[in-house]
Amino acid sequence: MKILILTTKICNSDGSPWLCSELAGHLALEGHEVSLVNIEWSGKNVDLSWLKKQKNINIYNFVALRYFNGSIGLGLRWLMSSLQALPLVLRWKYSGEKFDLLIGFSPCFAIWSVLPIFQKICTKAILLYWDFFPLHNQTVANKIPKYFLPLLKKAEERLVNGYKAIGLMSLANMRYCESYFNLSGDINRFVIPIWTSFLTPPDVDVAAVRQKYSMDYERIYFIFGGQLTRGRGLEVLLDSVILASSIDDRITLIICGDGDLEDVVLDSARINIGVIQHIGRIPRIDYLNLVACCDVGVISTDQNVESPTFPSKILDYMACRKPVVAALEDASDLGGIIEGINSGFPVVLEM
Repeated sequence: MKILILTTKICNSDGSPWLCSELAGHLALEGHEVSLVNIEWSGKNVDLSWLKKQKNINIYNFVALRYFNGSIGLGLRWLMSSLQALPLVLRWKYSGEKFDLLIGFSPCFAIWSVLPIFQKICTKAILLYWDFFPLHNQTVANKIPKYFLPLLKKAEERLVNGYKAIGLMSLANMRYCESYFNLSGDINRFVIPIWTSFLTPPDVDVAAVRQKYSMDYERIYFIFGGQLTRGRGLEVLLDSVILASSIDDRITLIICGDGDLEDVVLDSARINIGVIQHIGRIPRIDYLNLVACCDVGVISTDQNVESPTFPSKILDYMACRKPVVAALEDASDLGGIIEGINSGFPVVLEM
């Protein structure tokens, strides 16, 4: 089968596989011919060495435009970035290139200029959707002028309806999608089977890892990994750990990652020495080894987010056989999933 995958993130920053590249790798391993078109939303040149080693994968990578700051830069990024793929898709269309299956990811508007043409050269098209545009983006970043929101939602809805099927992360996401978009009646809806290439705990030299990160055997280590940006509930997470440490002074939260809110984490680590430990961005294999040496994985989301979320970092915690504590927005059903497999317990965030 010839499969076309469209995405805006292809790998982790260190070149290690992410959800999209893992999916492409698995499909290629099954013998399918995969073409992966990426509009790299980070605006950076990413390491594609892992993907290039995989057989049966053709990679077409375009870097999203990030030449200006502020609202003008953001608008140009959304409107212009996908145009870079226009020569490719037009060449395919007029040469008669056909694909059996298109797999796309949200948000559709990120590739608005070429998505309808891609859909026409594919026999079937499936959309995997998790962050509802533009509501989620506006709630988290608050950078979109309010008078543009109805237009952007309508544009997203139209692009979504170009697919034959939509996969959602959970039943709550499916219900929310049906209330958020006016979907065509012939679009099939289904819950996405969770996938990851990381299925077993890494074989770790615990003593070496704990020594590397100055981890005391007498302490209880919670870990959070990911982008330090809005929408991750970092303020709630920091406040909760500081409060917990006043009850049990053995508690330490290790935070891995970087982003716009990194200074907030660093300030908290300086004030709360021994309670908050910031490590920064580290290679994925080092991060997984560190997770394996910690006691509890932590997830926190933004209580102002209306749509249900499903943070993918939970897959790493589960694969490392770590219990999970999750502070979630009320709309999410992730807490029920965590409890249902005896992996931990959720705390509902009050709006």
